[in-house]
Amino acid sequence: MAQFCEHCGTPLHMTDRFCPGCGQQVISESTRTSGSGIGAAGAGGAGAAAGKTGYQSTGGQKDWDAFRGQKTGPTQNQTFYQPETGREMGIGNWIVTLIITAIPIVGFIMLIVWAVGGSPKYPARRNWAIAQFIIMAVIIALCIIFSAVAGVALTSAFSSAGLS
Repeated sequence: MAQFCEHCGTPLHMTDRFCPGCGQQVISESTRTSGSGIGAAGAGGAGAAAGKTGYQSTGGQKDWDAFRGQKTGPTQNQTFYQPETGREMGIGNWIVTLIITAIPIVGFIMLIVWAVGGSPKYPARRNWAIAQFIIMAVIIALCIIFSAVAGVALTSAFSSAGLS
């Protein structure tokens, strides 16, 4: 008789204690009828008689990781990504930011201030200022390339017409 996981439908072997597809605990027919859990069926002897059932599952990914021998959670030398903390900028803050950047010299100076030494209070403004500088650099590079190509084209046009 083939047995399938009740959670994801993956075919199971008779010896599987956890589903290889989703990691959930496999509940066999004998476990359901006795109600004693996996530990009682596998522990045997005095421990099972005394109510000590060995491994007790609470279900989920942590049990699957423990079964495979993997540690869950951070170790001493392991760090996890923590997003930048700060407040969200409201519409009013963005409007003021755009008005300030529209002022010719002041806007450029403020972009430098926000990109380099921006307030940790608004990390979104700092990221936006850095993105503005990247866009400016690309536009300046394209303008230089376009000017060089146009200059070469005009020079060759004038020299072929004999105007130089």
